Amino acid sequence: METLSQTKEQILRHLATYKYLTVSQLLQDLKVQLSPQKCRQYLNEMRTRQSLTGRMACSAVPQGVNKQSMVRRVRHEDLHYLTNKGAEFLDDSTELSLPDIRFARKLKTTLSNDYFHRISTVSINISFDKWVRKHGFHPLCFLVYYDKRGIVKENEDFKAETRLDFDDGRHYTPDVICAFDKDGEPFLFVLEVYHGNRTTYAFEQLKKLFLIIEHHTQKIAEKARVSKTPRVLCVFDNDTLLENVRSKVKADSFFAREGLQELLYFNRDNQVWEDFGKDWQKMNGEKLDLSTIQKVKF
Repeated sequence: METLSQTKEQILRHLATYKYLTVSQLLQDLKVQLSPQKCRQYLNEMRTRQSLTGRMACSAVPQGVNKQSMVRRVRHEDLHYLTNKGAEFLDDSTELSLPDIRFARKLKTTLSNDYFHRISTVSINISFDKWVRKHGFHPLCFLVYYDKRGIVKENEDFKAETRLDFDDGRHYTPDVICAFDKDGEPFLFVLEVYHGNRTTYAFEQLKKLFLIIEHHTQKIAEKARVSKTPRVLCVFDNDTLLENVRSKVKADSFFAREGLQELLYFNRDNQVWEDFGKDWQKMNGEKLDLSTIQKVKF
């Protein structure tokens, strides 16, 4: 295989970290020093000539539009990913090892139902990495619903790395399980990303999640390898949904239990993309910066 330029290898390394990326995320969030046209050219070359990357064409109903109405899906930025060959290239040619590389094990060419949710989660992951570096914290994990790291056996069913399985056969898959260490003290989070106007869905999901935290905290701790009670971070794509869910939670007796106020935080997606730790809200509207949090008991 021909030698890759430093910039092309940089792109592959970013894909190995985040699994899916748009050109905008590569250039704006990860600061790859290319023009959009040149970045697309490099990705196209690595896809068509060397089979190191793939892409998914993405169509979705525009954000903010009522999905029940008669509206056409529109084309959005492609999502790019590492192929098996791209992962093997990094494993052979760099210090990266296959179990730690995110890549697409089953190649897909289109994505329609999960586009905004997925790119939002990726942007949150990028922001988390920047934030822990900025504050000198140590990242412990960032697990996501759309991947399973490590070597997967042939014909093995995909199970998300965040999936929590229970003895009665039920399971729950949060969007993100992440953790960092601050001055020797680990902090654990479950993060959910909400879009649209599904207030009742988000509210009921949060109830279910806190019952899991109350009765099965060890399941989350085992995933993250962090023995702590997790806090829950709720990220919304619009202010109306955020306020509706926060108000509903605040008014419900289930969430009035002692200590829970310190475990549930709300924020807008564009704020989290910009600064992962800034401007979180508690149930009562009090603002919180995650860089100042202290350990709590529940």
